[in-house]
Amino acid sequence: MFEDSAALSRDFYVLENKLNSLNYQKVVVNTYLEENSVSEVAKNCNISYTTVSELKRGVRSIDKLSLGNFEKLFTEAIKENYLKKNSK
Repeated sequence: MFEDSAALSRDFYVLENKLNSLNYQKVVVNTYLEENSVSEVAKNCNISYTTVSELKRGVRSIDKLSLGNFEKLFTEAIKENYLKKNSK
C-alpha cells in the first residue's frame, strides 16, 4: 500500500513539473497557433493581428513575446484543448 502511494505521488510530481515546464508551455502555444487562424487567435486572445501573424510566420519568436501575451495564448490554448477533449 505504501509503495503504491509513493509511486502515485512520484507520478503526480513528474506530471506537475511537466505541466509547469516552460518548454511544454511553448509547445502548447505553438500547437495552438498552428491549428488556428490568425484572426481567430487575435480575437480569442485579445492580441494584435500583426503579433499573431508574425508568430505564425516565424518572423517573431515566442521567446520575445511579452509575458502577458504569452499567458493569454497559453490560457486560450489550454482552454481550447480542454473543450476539444470534452466535446467528443
